[in-house]
Amino acid sequence: MAKKRLIKSKAKLNYKGLHSFLFVDHVTEGKSARGAMEKIASFVPTSGNVLFAHGFVGSFLGFAHLQVAQDDLEAMERLFADLQVMAGVGCSLAHETSVYEGPFGPAGPKRYPCEIVALIKIWVARGTTPAKVRDSLGKQVGPAFRGVSTVTGEFDILLELQDSEFVPLTEVVENKIRTWPGVARIEVAYTDMRNEPQ
Repeated sequence: MAKKRLIKSKAKLNYKGLHSFLFVDHVTEGKSARGAMEKIASFVPTSGNVLFAHGFVGSFLGFAHLQVAQDDLEAMERLFADLQVMAGVGCSLAHETSVYEGPFGPAGPKRYPCEIVALIKIWVARGTTPAKVRDSLGKQVGPAFRGVSTVTGEFDILLELQDSEFVPLTEVVENKIRTWPGVARIEVAYTDMRNEPQ
């Protein structure tokens, strides 16, 4: 029997509704992060969608992209609570507030198939705005760029980068993003999607 895949990435280009990002920081004792992310990926909520879910290595253990109807915070809160209980995870949630508008349209995190992925939480320095840093990243990061959005929560921006190889991707993160103008602090986690159906 084919193994259940760890990702769900339907509606990759969907920008409608309220989008939120779930970050898993720990799992119930005796459980695995991989098993928890499999449960989240296969969960079918009564309202809304789990658009993407996968395990990561770094500052968080797993990530999921959630979607509900526009402005329906109550539905997002229910989905968030259901996932915590069902998967046995401790996690935090950040709501997407604005998406980078590139030359070919909006480009937010986790809407596109990728190879090796870096998801980067960014805290913006005083004296600048998240939107200004978001747009400069979208325009100038280069070929590794996949998407960037401003968010509510403990950090200001979520940036997605990707490459076909791990080391070049880490070099972009460490040599460019960590010292990017207007960036005060980052946290990053990685995952390898090369052998996953997308």
